[in-house]
Amino acid sequence: MWCISLSNNVIGITPLIAEGFFNPESQNVIKMRKKFEFFLIFILVIMGASKSLAASKDQLVKGLSRRTILDPESASKERVSFESLYADAKGPVIIKFLRRFGCLLCRDAAAGLCKLKPVLDEKYGKDNVKVFGIGLEELGYDEFKAGKYLSCGKIYIDENHELFQICGFQQIGFIEGIGKLLSSETRARYRESKEHGIDGDLRGEKKQVGGLIVVSPKGELLYYFAQENYGHEPKNEDILRVIDTYYQKKSSDL
Repeated sequence: MWCISLSNNVIGITPLIAEGFFNPESQNVIKMRKKFEFFLIFILVIMGASKSLAASKDQLVKGLSRRTILDPESASKERVSFESLYADAKGPVIIKFLRRFGCLLCRDAAAGLCKLKPVLDEKYGKDNVKVFGIGLEELGYDEFKAGKYLSCGKIYIDENHELFQICGFQQIGFIEGIGKLLSSETRARYRESKEHGIDGDLRGEKKQVGGLIVVSPKGELLYYFAQENYGHEPKNEDILRVIDTYYQKKSSDL
């Protein structure tokens, strides 16, 4: 409708320009002027939104960098800064935010992500692209580790859920959650997970969903994905495309 309206306005603009030259206070010219002003404001708003989006991406990584996460493997339960995950990295880091360690779909998604690691190692050198996992709580961690679902990366825990909040990953209420559990995407992912021989449990946090980000060694947000339902996961080919683009740009800058 907008395109049709705009086309009609453009078609009729020539006689209005002439009319405006000779009679700038005519009703037709005044109406056209108001439409033009509205259109100009619309463009400026869109441009401003784009700049705000770019700025928010930069702010997201900065906000994350100031937070600390628990290393469940350390003897004294040490905390490390989020920034340490990427600051000394040789290349981009893939960070998977896990909804729940006992979640069957989360386990399958983590295992699926690890299928990408050998491809990245072959293309860009072993461990030049690292993978990390961040969970919500310690509950279920031992079983998750024993199952080697994220065997390609080290796992940390954000027990205060600060990182999940900064990333804007949503929480799903009980009633909404029932609908999302019954969605075609979630049911399809459930069937796939069972076919892969993966089991799970219902212990722990239920509302929070996760996502995935890719961050450069300089702290640039290269990729952002937020789950919209329990079965919503990024595609490995999309992640690979982002990594390829990073290295292509890096080569062209040399």
